[in-house]
Amino acid sequence: MSPHRRNTLVLPLALCAGLTLSMATTAFAAEQTHPFVLTAYPTAIGGHALLAGRYPTALQQLRGHESPAAFDAAAVSTNRCVALSMTAQWHAAQAACDTAVREASRARLDSPNWTVWSSVDSDERLAAAYADRGVLRWLSHDHSGAQQDFAKARTLSPDSGFVTRNLTALKFHGTEVHPRGS
Repeated sequence: MSPHRRNTLVLPLALCAGLTLSMATTAFAAEQTHPFVLTAYPTAIGGHALLAGRYPTALQQLRGHESPAAFDAAAVSTNRCVALSMTAQWHAAQAACDTAVREASRARLDSPNWTVWSSVDSDERLAAAYADRGVLRWLSHDHSGAQQDFAKARTLSPDSGFVTRNLTALKFHGTEVHPRGS
């Protein structure tokens, strides 16, 4: 499938960045004034269900798409990562988030680098995958892994809303991501 065709199947992340999902677990949300956020793709499989908070429905929609050759693999994997994270299926979520990072990295390498918007879009998509995995790692008490993923997300897309919100949440919890060497 051509990179152009793959990019037309989902909204660009720049348009989706405002459609982040606040973590809704009861114990976590009760004391949160600075919640971590997960970023999903509304036009990818399971996206509308995720935005409506219907996580089991999203998982059901995603089940038949383990190898989405005809779809945007990074977006589908990211939505799976979000759905599994929101249903506290930590082991499966970790695998899905790792896949989302791999697929977004692959898509970034395959994207044409001769247009500025394509490069920015690819960086934001990979940053979203890292940020979502960082949230999962934080929730599963891998704070060091979360810091590493948030640092990568910040490097790729420092001005994205989902990156700055997660960095603010990290700082609120007494942890910060420092630039390399400091």
